[in-house]
Amino acid sequence: MRSTRHLALPVYSVGALLVFLPLIDFVLSVFPIRVHEAQWRFGAEGLLSRALLTPILGLLIWFLLASFLEQRSMLRLIAGFCSLIDVILAVVIVSFSLDALQVRGQYPADAKVAFIFTAVMALVKHTSFFLASLAMGMASWRLAHRPRPTSERDRVTTPLLSHDIAGAKKTSRVSS
Repeated sequence: MRSTRHLALPVYSVGALLVFLPLIDFVLSVFPIRVHEAQWRFGAEGLLSRALLTPILGLLIWFLLASFLEQRSMLRLIAGFCSLIDVILAVVIVSFSLDALQVRGQYPADAKVAFIFTAVMALVKHTSFFLASLAMGMASWRLAHRPRPTSERDRVTTPLLSHDIAGAKKTSRVSS
């Protein structure tokens, strides 16, 4: 595993680009911020639903690398970051739902179906990202707090290697 530690900086860097650049693009696309306008909030929250897939993939890259390298402090950081994302997304889901109800009357009758479809899809995306972030945060927290393996045999986690080791033990018992 020590030979793979040199991968950490480039992989974490790519993950950071995937997490932060789309979010910066999102902020720039909704600028100037007009939080007091329901229509602006509805549009911004809708755009956010389109911008979250790439950051979630970046978080997944961080999570996988931290898990592979058994970096407990990074796993804790990822769990905290996911918790922050979940709090923000919970607020966005509630706010978006209320804003959709508030602005739906501003759309003409022939655009209602498109409006409803767009609003429901954005809510589905926000909820999906919330659940993915929640699952990743919980998994990160569990991995960061699991007991460390006590022997080299306990470190084997892949079924193929476990089977080979179990077979080797059986063989050694038979030959004894």
